[in-house]
Amino acid sequence: LGAPAIRHCTFRQNVCFGLGAGLYVSGIGAQGLVVEHCRFEKNLAVNSNGDARGGGMDVNNVKNAGVVIRECFFIENTGDWTGGLGFQNSNGLVEGTTFSGNLTKRQGGAMRVGSNAGNDNLTLKVRDCTFENNKASFGGGIHALLQSKKCVMEISNTKFLGNAVEDMQVSGWGQGAGGLSFAFPATSS
Repeated sequence: LGAPAIRHCTFRQNVCFGLGAGLYVSGIGAQGLVVEHCRFEKNLAVNSNGDARGGGMDVNNVKNAGVVIRECFFIENTGDWTGGLGFQNSNGLVEGTTFSGNLTKRQGGAMRVGSNAGNDNLTLKVRDCTFENNKASFGGGIHALLQSKKCVMEISNTKFLGNAVEDMQVSGWGQGAGGLSFAFPATSS
């Protein structure tokens, strides 16, 4: 039958105090999930602890086929961590998607990608996308923090335009990479 799908939907002005104000995806089965031709607009993920994630959408612990996001729009979403789209310990493909005007005080104005130690062999591909006018303290466009082994992140044929980092008054945070920020673990022998 193929993967379950969400198509031609609009997620607008939703609010959460945890994960994924517009849409939260976790632990999907082996066939994964397809999200196509959807709009995530002006969603808000915030709480008093400052640890709400994914204003537009948050994907967490989706292995195997992962999540495919194709030809979607993430517009003016806000989150404590990740304004537009968060990917944590998950496989996926983001293709032909536009991220514009998303905001976070921390990492990944438009998109944050993370992998914790022990979540090895993950792959995320971003292709034919546009990241425009997104803001964060780190990675106005994308921030990737890959702490596990053999994780692959491929970005191709993608535009980063007018993204910015700003001092958002988060104690202990500096500023880095308006367009794209990568952080990898230190290795020891």
